[in-house]
Amino acid sequence: MKQKEDARRERISKQNIKVNAELTMSPPETMPSSKYNNVELIPWDPDSDIHAQRLYEQRVACTWDQDLIDEWKVKVREGKKFFYWIKLSDDFAGKDELIAKHIAKYPTEKEAIVDTATTLAKSSRTPTLTTFMPIGHIALDLYPERNTQFSLPQSTVWIKSLYISRYVPTLKPQHPVIKISFFFFFRTMQSGGFGRSAMYQIEHLATCPPLNATTMALDTSTKEYQTTPQYLAYHSEMNGRKIEAKDFRSNEEWYVRQGYQAIARNERGYTWVDPKTGVEEVIPCVFLKKDIV
Repeated sequence: MKQKEDARRERISKQNIKVNAELTMSPPETMPSSKYNNVELIPWDPDSDIHAQRLYEQRVACTWDQDLIDEWKVKVREGKKFFYWIKLSDDFAGKDELIAKHIAKYPTEKEAIVDTATTLAKSSRTPTLTTFMPIGHIALDLYPERNTQFSLPQSTVWIKSLYISRYVPTLKPQHPVIKISFFFFFRTMQSGGFGRSAMYQIEHLATCPPLNATTMALDTSTKEYQTTPQYLAYHSEMNGRKIEAKDFRSNEEWYVRQGYQAIARNERGYTWVDPKTGVEEVIPCVFLKKDIV
């Protein structure tokens, strides 16, 4: 796989990629911010075996949707899904220490990957060919049928697949784990602002061409579900320490703090399979939206 990727990287580096004047300008990839600047987004490459394998490993780590990688490749190529890696900013204090802790837990992710995506939103893109260590990923999806179902404007874009390594702690490691949608996300990330920074970036990128979003939407498991004794016990086990209800902030609450409003609920929103027992569990979800323009 590595030899194949090296050859592909060499071909890319020799190309003089010129954007056809008839094509829509490739969307921006970062939104400068003095406050939310500790992570950066880099497009996922659907044509890279290494990118696909790393995404698979991260999906296995969060126990959701590792079987959808091939489907996502198609959607990204069709411009129906915008997929980004999340990386720590180069000037983030303590970056090397945090990356080392991530690798210690996930040794299969010890190798940096290369920015090789040559398209974004069906537009040509010149990859930087720089190496980086992804600590997570996030995506934008188009769901026109959902927009109709929930009476949302067709300029609504959905945030999906937010995942950040559970082993990239901040200086406050005592905080417990929570879940974003059905993706693991440590409360320490809230303290460090990694999740909020990724949300800021993705929300503002969505307002730019070609998406021109006016509203963001997403779904996640409900506060009621996440505050049950069974759920707290499960995540206490995952975190290696007891999580008290008073110290826990649900996904729903986390999104509400960012300006999202609940618009609908589904008591049978997700079906999750416990990777240890193989037992299926039905999880209720809440749909939320936020007007950004």
